[in-house]
Amino acid sequence: MNTQTWSKLMKKMIQFFFILFAVLALSSCSTINNKMRDNYWAERNRMLQSRLPEGMSFEEVPLSTVLEEISKASGLVIKPWEDEGDRKVTIDVSGMTVDEALKAVVRYVDGEGAVLIEQKYFLHHSWGQYWLWGYPPP
Repeated sequence: MNTQTWSKLMKKMIQFFFILFAVLALSSCSTINNKMRDNYWAERNRMLQSRLPEGMSFEEVPLSTVLEEISKASGLVIKPWEDEGDRKVTIDVSGMTVDEALKAVVRYVDGEGAVLIEQKYFLHHSWGQYWLWGYPPP
């Protein structure tokens, strides 16, 4: 085998191993991403089922204030949809689960999609609308 043939063979082997490494790395990232997503959703669901403290009663306050207080108490990042934050709300969510409280708020403002929850993924985050039947939608 001459030097030129050997050099071509080595280049092909290097290309093969580079591609193999890339495929393995991508499949590992996918597995890691799936595990992180599953862990995130489990933690998010645990937070939604946690109870809010007593004294969380609001009278004629902006929706943004109510959601900010629920957000602080739950550890979730919650905000109103665009121009919905100024809507006045009178509601008592004391002792409710976060999920029950958010459902009560959405019903009060008669606004499916008026409440957004931050959703975290492997390399980014986005905002998802909170629906009365839960998330993701059926």
